[in-house]
Amino acid sequence: MDSKVNEPPTDNKLNHATDHSKMTGVDIDAVDIRMSKRKLNLAKTLHAEIV
Repeated sequence: MDSKVNEPPTDNKLNHATDHSKMTGVDIDAVDIRMSKRKLNLAKTLHAEIV
C-alpha cells in the first residue's frame, strides 16, 4: 500500500501517470480515472473507519 495516502494530491500524481503512459502506452485518461476511483473508494473506507 502506498505510504503517501494521507498526503494531499499534488502534480506528482499527474506526472507519474504521464510517465506511466509513456512507458506502457496506456491512455493517461484511463489511468487517471482508475486512480481517482481507487482514491475515492479508499477515502470512503477510511472515513467509514474513522466515523
